[in-house]
Amino acid sequence: MSTNSSLPSYCPHCGASVTSTSTTCAVCGKSLLTYNQAGNQSNTYYPPLEEDIPSTPFNVLAFFIPVVGVVLYALWSGQYPRKSRAVGKWALIGFVAPLIIGLLFMVLFFMIALLSFSR
Repeated sequence: MSTNSSLPSYCPHCGASVTSTSTTCAVCGKSLLTYNQAGNQSNTYYPPLEEDIPSTPFNVLAFFIPVVGVVLYALWSGQYPRKSRAVGKWALIGFVAPLIIGLLFMVLFFMIALLSFSR
């Protein structure tokens, strides 16, 4: 396909939205130029993969079981960049959120203990 300025274009490497006149991706920095059979550079329209849409069930699974999210991120990073970023993000949130909640509970119990000993 040739460049079509009316359609959104996506980086084939990371899935970020790019303009039709871009030669490199602003997110990953990789070249968007392709070479046709004559050896001339051309900017090609890359539609997003239909399978590369973030999936809510996988995101929820990654939140509750972050190890699964990290594995899915590693497996999908080359073929489905948008889906892998979403799963990786939810895996990170699923790992960090319990740590923050646990830390808040420790501070709360420590303050309650201090108040009970001061009486």
